[in-house]
Amino acid sequence: MTFRETFNRRFQRLSTEYVPAVMAAMEERVQRLRTSWDELNRSLANRALPEDRKSRVGRLALDQKASRAGQSKPAGKVAGASNRRSRKRED
Repeated sequence: MTFRETFNRRFQRLSTEYVPAVMAAMEERVQRLRTSWDELNRSLANRALPEDRKSRVGRLALDQKASRAGQSKPAGKVAGASNRRSRKRED
């Protein structure tokens, strides 16, 4: 067996057996790291906001989401509708 054949076999074994296992392990670690960062971020945000402002901030966030979703418009009004009376075209 030549050096080239040995090298190719080892490289093939490495790429088919070890690389997928290492990639799966890295993805798991990245997910755990993201979860940890998210928990830390939530904890810091919770500590930074005084209790009396939490309800106001929560309500403000909900109002902003509703506004972006178009829910803050008066009931019965269709989005994009015009108040102008439609004129019939005279032919």
